[in-house]
Amino acid sequence: MRACEDSAAAGIIGQSQSTDGRPLTVLLIDDDASLCSGIRRKCHASGVKLLEAYNGSHGYRLAVEWMPDVVVTDLRMPMGQGEDVVDGLNHNPDLADIPVIVITGLTDRETHHKVQQLGVARILTKPFAAEDLIRAIHEVLHLPVPA
Repeated sequence: MRACEDSAAAGIIGQSQSTDGRPLTVLLIDDDASLCSGIRRKCHASGVKLLEAYNGSHGYRLAVEWMPDVVVTDLRMPMGQGEDVVDGLNHNPDLADIPVIVITGLTDRETHHKVQQLGVARILTKPFAAEDLIRAIHEVLHLPVPA
């Protein structure tokens, strides 16, 4: 697990904050190291606290421990698929209200329909720009989208 927070970002005007004024906390669950690296850089620049897990089981444990503002998860990973993570969050009363954004390289209609039935807030298809994810995070949390 990596807990990434750029202390220099705290002074940035327009820093990403949750509705209670604390830094926005995002849990990213994905086994693609290069994707995580790009998202990490953008989160640092946006003042977002990023927690990272590289498999679904670890990601779910981090969600329980940290209670992030939003969870971003891939669908296909070792040790716990994204669908399992979403299902676990939905069935835990303490986590059920956390919005989930699914990121996936799968483009078939059946997969997207199945994921939507889980009640996720948004689906982003890979590849996508890190800025698109930051925008989606702000939108699902009903926060102003950073310029």
